[in-house]
Amino acid sequence: MFSTGLSATPVEWHSVAEPLAPHFQSSHTPLLGQNHARLHCICPMQRPGRPQRSLSMISRGLHQQLKATSRQELTKAAQPEMDSQQLIREFYKRYNAGDVDAVLALMSDDIEYHDMALYQEPHQGKDAVRSYFKMIVRTIPRDLKFYVDAITANDPRNVGVKWHVDLEGIEFPFTRGVSFYELDEQGRMRRGRDLLESPFKPGRPVLFFLKALVPLVRKLGPRANPGVLKGVPLKAYAVWALYAGYITFILLSRAAPGGPAWETSFSTIQEIFNESLNFFYVNIAAGAVGLPSLPVPAVHPVNEALFNLVGAWGMMLLPLMLQDKRAGHVKKKWTIWVATMLLTNIFFIPWMALRLMPAKEGRFTMDRSKAEKPALPGFAPALGAVAIVVGSVSLGWAALARPEFGGLAERIGHFSHMYSSDRVFYAFVLDTWLYAVWQALLMEDAPLKYRLVPFFGAAAWLINPEKSST
Repeated sequence: MFSTGLSATPVEWHSVAEPLAPHFQSSHTPLLGQNHARLHCICPMQRPGRPQRSLSMISRGLHQQLKATSRQELTKAAQPEMDSQQLIREFYKRYNAGDVDAVLALMSDDIEYHDMALYQEPHQGKDAVRSYFKMIVRTIPRDLKFYVDAITANDPRNVGVKWHVDLEGIEFPFTRGVSFYELDEQGRMRRGRDLLESPFKPGRPVLFFLKALVPLVRKLGPRANPGVLKGVPLKAYAVWALYAGYITFILLSRAAPGGPAWETSFSTIQEIFNESLNFFYVNIAAGAVGLPSLPVPAVHPVNEALFNLVGAWGMMLLPLMLQDKRAGHVKKKWTIWVATMLLTNIFFIPWMALRLMPAKEGRFTMDRSKAEKPALPGFAPALGAVAIVVGSVSLGWAALARPEFGGLAERIGHFSHMYSSDRVFYAFVLDTWLYAVWQALLMEDAPLKYRLVPFFGAAAWLINPEKSST
């Protein structure tokens, strides 16, 4: 904001890095470093109660009064009921009263309103703006009022406002701000932009951060625009980063309990094999009813229960993978699922990343968030039922099976010991945490009570998704 001592002038601007100026003629990419400010509009601002009139304005007024023609009458009839300053003052008056419909009456049908303190993108159209203002009115106490400190004058299409928020005559902390408004030919608000004072004052260090950011913006070019960055699969990159951390931590590092993958002992491999022979307790159940079964050495029931619980959870991921609307472009889902059943998140985390990557033909632009969602496969209820049985048996198995391994206290102690000393056991526990996250993300159509209940919530939803969603 410029000031001459008698008046102030608001300036709407954005920064442009010089080498990229031709690419940013209409962007609003924030760039700092060696830059210049491109001005969108400059309007003279006056403080309330101090009107100013220049000689040119007086001359223009006299000239218009001398033009007593029919054209003058038509122009006068077409003028809006309020001038630009009056309309914006009325806007704040109606907003302070909490009358959203009255506020919208001052706006054009194609209104674009951007609260830059809360949102990356502006609200477009009256429906979106109505929802935004209703949310504000519901959330903010009504005794918080906007007070206009200064407002521009004499520009019929552009208005700048300096304001703060009052609470019963007291300036509320961190509520100083400025707004810039554009009006259409009918004198209605067509565009609004609010910028609120930041409560964080990092001082000089943030300038060094912005300076360091300039080379990255130069390299990205037009893609550095926040509006374009929405199309870049940042979420997919984050999942790939998680995968790199998972592989490093679980397989390669010595930071996790136990040793890295290459130090896995033969006894550990033998135990995993024995647990596999008792997959879903089928071998033990067959022997219990007199059917042929394989002789398997007794494994600690806590280890068996965890192994089967993770296996049943991985089984339930298949129908979620097949009905995921974001994964239509990902091939070989069945192959990835089989690999997940064998090695859990070593293969499933990459699938979670691939589903968020754009299709090859639409890099940085493909948006599948509104794609038609495939239905759950017909075998989903059967898998859900099997999972509930296996999960329930696993809980009982860990607590009660094979009394020779001790009571509940000894079993809890065994769990704690294995978790803090055995890499495979630790990895299985970590897999259950990650599966709980994947379940919540993939079951986006399910109620929260199913999404957020690990394992059994997914099983119940797969059994009857229509009933669970009501």
